[in-house]
Amino acid sequence: MLDGTAVWDGLNGSQHTGEIAGEAKPSGNTLHYVEGSGESACTMDLRLIGDYILAADSAKCGGLNARFGGVWRRTRP
Repeated sequence: MLDGTAVWDGLNGSQHTGEIAGEAKPSGNTLHYVEGSGESACTMDLRLIGDYILAADSAKCGGLNARFGGVWRRTRP
């Protein structure tokens, strides 16, 4: 299960959000997620490298500027 929320905080308290939620199966150290179809589809690609996840999205998973892309690091308690 893939589930996430992205938030972009703008000027004067404006806020845009994006959300993903659905099923996707990993293949090795990668995961490809698609919601919808055609040019408006929300897609996300994740790649696990050690304790890091490289994420890239299609910029079509929600509100203006709310993005999931980046480098994420696993933290341990």
